[in-house]
Amino acid sequence: MSKPSTLESRIATALTATDIKSSNLATLIAETEAAITTADKTAEEERTKALDPIASPDATKAREAMQAAEFNRDRLRTVLPRLQAKHKEVKEQEHAAAWTADYAAVKARRDAAAEQLRERYPTIVAELVALMADIAATDKEVERINVAAPYGDYPRLRGVELTARGLDRLLQPDISIMQELRLPNFTRGAGEPLLAYPLPQPNFAVEFVNSMPPDTFDWRNWHEEFEKRDRRALEENRRQIAEAEAQLRAHEEREAAEVRKAKEADQVAAVGR
Repeated sequence: MSKPSTLESRIATALTATDIKSSNLATLIAETEAAITTADKTAEEERTKALDPIASPDATKAREAMQAAEFNRDRLRTVLPRLQAKHKEVKEQEHAAAWTADYAAVKARRDAAAEQLRERYPTIVAELVALMADIAATDKEVERINVAAPYGDYPRLRGVELTARGLDRLLQPDISIMQELRLPNFTRGAGEPLLAYPLPQPNFAVEFVNSMPPDTFDWRNWHEEFEKRDRRALEENRRQIAEAEAQLRAHEEREAAEVRKAKEADQVAAVGR
């Protein structure tokens, strides 16, 4: 049967081991601290006893016992900082090993997500931009239909987004997808816009100036030129409104005439009966 290892032998093994765990070292440190407390108490008792001639009539043996107790205590005190340093070193190694494994796992997940973003985002943005453009064009048609609706109790169309969301109108804190959506370009070359959506809005003033023949636009009186343009646009709007009103009156007159004819026909039929 093997002899149980002493605390000092286990400490020596732990200090030279390369595969010991920090938890085992923590347990050994706790045992050493407890042993130091006990050894300190024993050394004090042996000192008191050694100085008492009655309790220790043999001075040589008393001194040897006192020194042995102090020696055992001091050996443990000397080795404790080395144990604590070993514990700190091993714990840092364990943390580094665990962090390295965690780093590799998170990096693999990050790389997979980045690949998904790189592959899918441009396609999704292109689909969304096409969808938003189609919705905007459809909403213009909806607005045209609503504005051109005949006089009377005729239905009106809701916009695409409200129809899709099953709403009559947006209430706080709801926000409009069409108005608030922002889609950055995944990559951007020189001169390309920062956003893929909303689409860049044309500068109508610049377009107007660029559309003018060089000899017809007076750059010195540019504000007058824009006022002329605005007056022409206003006159054109008034003309279109007048035409629409004339068409509406003609439509109402035709309906009134048809109603009168129907009444006259009913009266003739009543007289005949």
